[in-house]
Formats: sequence, C-alpha cells, structure tokens
Amino acid sequence: MPLVIPNFEQNDRHLATAPEIVTANLFQAQGISFQLVLLEPCTDLLHKLAATKLQNQSLWSALDEIQNVEMADGISRTFYDLDLPTGLRGLEPIFLDNEVIVYRETKIVARVKLRNQIELVQISYFQGDGTVQEDHYDDRGFISFTSWRNATHEVIRKRWYTPRGHIVMEADRSGKITPQPEFQAQFRAPNYRSLAFLIREKYLEKFGEHQTIISALGGSRRQNQIAFNLPAAKNLVLLDDQVVSDDLLNVVQTFPRLHWIFPSQTMARSFAKQLQSADDLQQTSIEPFPASFDLGISNELEAKVIYARISKLTATERTQFVTALLPLLLEDKHKVLVVEASMNDTQLLRQEVDDWIASSLHIDLTKINYEKMVQKLSLKSFETEEQWLDFLDDQVDQLGVQEFSKAQLRQFYQLNQLLMRIHLLDEGNQYLLTDFSRIRLYIDLGELPSLRHGILAITVGVPQIVQGESDLVLEQENGLRCHSIKDLHEQIPYFTDNLFNWNHALVENVKLEEKYSAASLIKQWEQVIGNESS
Repeated sequence: MPLVIPNFEQNDRHLATAPEIVTANLFQAQGISFQLVLLEPCTDLLHKLAATKLQNQSLWSALDEIQNVEMADGISRTFYDLDLPTGLRGLEPIFLDNEVIVYRETKIVARVKLRNQIELVQISYFQGDGTVQEDHYDDRGFISFTSWRNATHEVIRKRWYTPRGHIVMEADRSGKITPQPEFQAQFRAPNYRSLAFLIREKYLEKFGEHQTIISALGGSRRQNQIAFNLPAAKNLVLLDDQVVSDDLLNVVQTFPRLHWIFPSQTMARSFAKQLQSADDLQQTSIEPFPASFDLGISNELEAKVIYARISKLTATERTQFVTALLPLLLEDKHKVLVVEASMNDTQLLRQEVDDWIASSLHIDLTKINYEKMVQKLSLKSFETEEQWLDFLDDQVDQLGVQEFSKAQLRQFYQLNQLLMRIHLLDEGNQYLLTDFSRIRLYIDLGELPSLRHGILAITVGVPQIVQGESDLVLEQENGLRCHSIKDLHEQIPYFTDNLFNWNHALVENVKLEEKYSAASLIKQWEQVIGNESS
C-alpha cells in the first residue's frame, strides 16, 4: 500500500489542487488503497482533512506518535474556554475579525488568533522584556506546542505537550531536541540535532525502508528534505504543472535517486533538454487531473463566453490582448470576456481597457463619473440602442443631457454594453468552479498552460487556444496554438463564429476525455506502483 505524504502547510485555496492531494483524491475515488503520512506538525489537521475530503482515510502522524496523541477526532477549544493568566484577568478584550486583542492601558499584552470567529488557533503573550510566548492549539482540542520568541522574532525555545498537557520534549535556540526524562523510554537517543532527525526515526520505526512513498515538490522545505531522503522501495515525487524549471533542476541534481512524476509529457520533454544526461533520470508522465464526460451548456446559451487565463504578460502583450479582444466584443454583443489573473495583472489589465476605451471610443473614464452617468442616463434599462435614444428624446429636459450630441450618446451606450460584458477576476474566484460549463472558448496565455483548466475544458467539451505547448491541445482539432497574442483576433472567431469548427473540437474533446479519464490515469499509476495498489 503506497504512502502519500501531504503538504498541509499550504493554505486551503492551493491545497485542493496540490499534486499529492489531487492524486490522493483520485486514488480514493477509484478504490486504490493508500495511507496518509504526516511528517510535519499540523495543528489544524481536522480542517485540512475536511478541506481535502480525506477525513475517512487511514492516517499516521509523526508528531502524534511523538506527543502520544491517540485521538483521531475532537472539538476545537474556543475563546470562551480560555483561562487567561492571573495578570490578564479583568482586562477588556477587543474582538476583531478572527482576532482578539487584549490591552493593558495602551500596550498589547495578548493577541488571540481565531478560526471561524471562535476556534482557538494561537495565543501570543507579550512580555515586558520584548519576548513573546506563543501557545499553538490543535483543532482536536488541546495545546500542541509553545514557542518563545525574542525581541527580534527569533525562536529561542520550543516545547511540545501530550493532549493532557504533559511536556514531552523541548528544543533550544539551535533546534536541538531534548526529550523529558519521563518520556525518554519512547526515544532511542537522549537528544536529537533537530526535529527532522526525530521524525525520520519515528517514520522508520513504523514503516521501515521498503515502502512506496508518494510526495510532492513544494510546500514545507523541511518536509521535502525528510521525504526525499527516506529509504524506500520507490520514492515518487509529484511535480506541479507550474513548477519553475531552474528550481526543479537544482532539486533533481541534489536527489538523483528519486523517481519524478511529471504532470505532462510536454513538461518532461522540455525538462529533459536541460539535463546534460537525461538517461539516468527516473521519470514518468501522468496527467494529475482526470477528465469526465460532463458536457457544458454553452452551445445552448446566447452568450458566447470567452474565458481567458493570463499570467505575467508584458506591457506590450497586455496591449495586444486588449486590442485583439475588445473589438470582437464591440462587434458582437453576444460575446462576453472573463479574464482570470493575479490581482496585480488584473489591475494592469483594467488600466489597459480604460486606455483602449479612451483611444477607440474617445471616452476618458478618468474625466467622467461613469457609474453616475449610467444611472443618470438609465443605460441599463433598455435592450436596444434605439429604445434608449427614444427615451432620451422624451426625457431630455428632465435628464439634463442637452450637453451631449447624439454621437456622444451612442458612444455612451456602446461603452456600457461593452463594459457589462468584461469581467476581470482575481485568481481563485469561484466562477471557475461553478460556471466553467457555460464558457464557449478557453484561452490560456500562461507560459505553462494550466492542466487543471485544460482538463476542465475537455470535460465540458470546449475548444482551447494556448500560448505554451500542451498535451491537451491538438492543433486545429480541439484547439489552436497562439504564437502571437495579436493572432487572437483571428483565432477566436475560428471557434466562436464557426459552428463546424466548434463541433469538430467537441468531438475531439470526447476522444481526449477517454484518454484522460480516471480509469486511464489509474492504469498508468498501477504500472508505477505495481501490486501495492491492491
């Protein structure tokens, strides 16, 4: 039975698409036996398991073994369970969003970090000498460990407890671990150079040296170091589809005995070219995200939603993107643009849109109160421009629009209709998860196309236009390769305005759905892990 090592240090938003979590979910859905193994402290274990839908899986935790934690479940302690030290009692706490601050006069003497506005996560006690004591609460209902920091925020001491509050071990400023005398019998050595050495000891006691291990590059660096150095029959390391090649090259050279699981053949070929000798590289390519037959409804909708994922475009590329897309939206009132990007890219793109409007529609949004203008002119109340202009003719005096020519009014109407069909979303917006079935075309302008998005496009049956090379896109079959962003002006109508091309892409996507189905991915995994999947 393979051991899957999750990187639970990641936040919940990224955790759901972490390679090892996606693989664990695939195994779970397809009935492949495996065990979760935690090699790092995790005080929000129950929340992480729930967020990843792995709460029913067999799990072993190195820190639970060390701290004599036998409970698999529990209830988080709340702020109202907290018994403040004598010197802080009677002080009035100030409640903020997931935080409580306790002041003595004008100085903060305690800060409480909460989850869901009530569950205890961490309490920091601020001492008069500048040191800070931090109690970290496990979401199963006990204090897991305490750390002390000096005035420069350096950890100078650490202490771990059993669920009953007994001290199991301590660490000094250097990280050296010393077990308490009453617990020495469960440790092989009187002390350890670091927590990593102790975790390795506990892992080998439990599992030995002949397991198949599945972990992922990323997250906790200490966990990577522990997992990558464990002796194993097979030590498999999953790679994210957005991993930086230079970072990967350094790790591969440091750990030459590992077996790397690339998320695509394209990525494996590209990386092999960087190695002086790829012959010794143990590697397999397995797409992480399974496709399913769940066709979307975009062909039944009047709106032609174009979903674009952009990443780190240059200023010139942003201009080309806007120049290619906005005229298409202006010409076809049914086209809708949804852009997913980082918060910074979204802001830059929004400015680019404003600049295009100023130069093409001759409306400077920096000089008018657009929202007030929309409300004043009742722009959102009419389906056609003619209906709206007739309304203005009847209400010209009441509305006070004599200052505008008919040509200017037409431009305002065009602008309103355009802006209503442009949606710039920050990464992680839930639109991707809830409404991907409504899109007519998917565009990926990342140097490394997102495999998750690409599989979603295949699942709902829509064509893709990608800038980077992708296993999931067959040229002029289910998509196109975009070699220059300027070409989007011609490539987009190839699918959105030509039903034959769109239907052809749909047929090809159905074929690819079988190739990347969960059952197909499991067959590839069984070739790697052998009879351990049973």
